[in-house]
Amino acid sequence: MKFCKRFIIRVSILCLSLSFFAACKNSIDSSKWIDNFDDGRSAAQKEDKKILVLFSNFDKNPESKVLKDGLLSSEEFLSAFTKEYVLVNLDFSKSLLEKAYPVEGMSESEEKAALALAEKIEDNIKAAYTYDVADYPSIYVLSKEGYVLAMLGQEVPDEFGEATSAILNSKEIKSMEDLTNLFLQKDKEIKEMEALIADVKNKSGPEKARAIHALYEATGLKKRYALHDLGMQMKNLDPKNESGFVPQALMAVANADAMDLVYSQKIEEAANVFNDVASSEFLSVEEKQACYYQAAAILMNSESSNFPLILRYYELCSKMDPESDMGKAAKAAIEQISKFLGMFQNSSKENSIDFEEVK
Repeated sequence: MKFCKRFIIRVSILCLSLSFFAACKNSIDSSKWIDNFDDGRSAAQKEDKKILVLFSNFDKNPESKVLKDGLLSSEEFLSAFTKEYVLVNLDFSKSLLEKAYPVEGMSESEEKAALALAEKIEDNIKAAYTYDVADYPSIYVLSKEGYVLAMLGQEVPDEFGEATSAILNSKEIKSMEDLTNLFLQKDKEIKEMEALIADVKNKSGPEKARAIHALYEATGLKKRYALHDLGMQMKNLDPKNESGFVPQALMAVANADAMDLVYSQKIEEAANVFNDVASSEFLSVEEKQACYYQAAAILMNSESSNFPLILRYYELCSKMDPESDMGKAAKAAIEQISKFLGMFQNSSKENSIDFEEVK
């Protein structure tokens, strides 16, 4: 999912002005749709309910707004579904985002309202980033902890064949019966995921580590961010790696931590997360290589100009096992970057540019 970086950065700055008001939030009314993810999760935990999240862009998909304002806001729907779910609608319409910018001439109350909306949207963007939402409208069924139980609608596979998102066809949902049938299609999957979560809660030690691993395996690769709190427990639960799953948990936690840092524009810190986890005694050579390669990839994908650091990570990857596929890929990347730097340095000399200054 692509969000405007300028919006994220600007919202972060604006929201500093709201810290004084953070403690003044009203109680959450879960009898209707909630428009902030953090509020929805808090209500779900307090009321011991699952979370139903509608990710939308009403500007681009007006049919979904008709569905939301009609059937999904009807007394029949709310009465039936709020018994089991806390309902959350996170909308990313351009018209809504534009209201989060204070403009010249606004009254003090209007500016405060814009800042409050900016804070809310920033939280919601983080939620969409967390769940790797790629299409609108999408409906996710989450546990009260925020773990993914199911996605409703037509599943959309990624390049590896994994269903990473699902698109809801708003035009096909015309009645409560249509909606109920949609949920029935996922009923078995939801119950199986709930059973795995219950197993995690009921186990301890290495057995709990195995239960956490089973939950990880059942959760799509790009939906595991929400399991971060469980991954953090693995090393303490299984200090000798009796389950054999500690390395995977360490790498999953590193991935989640790196995502947070990338989201906050702290790119080099994000890369260093993988550099740090590569030092773990539990990781195999192949896993250590993957960590170094991922560290370099984070910098490359962010268009970092810190080529010495990028080269260092690729070199560490290659040296671990030069003949492996990843080692060869790292070596090829080193050669390509070195060739580029050589060409750039020659060009810089011709134009009387100090290359060291550029770096």
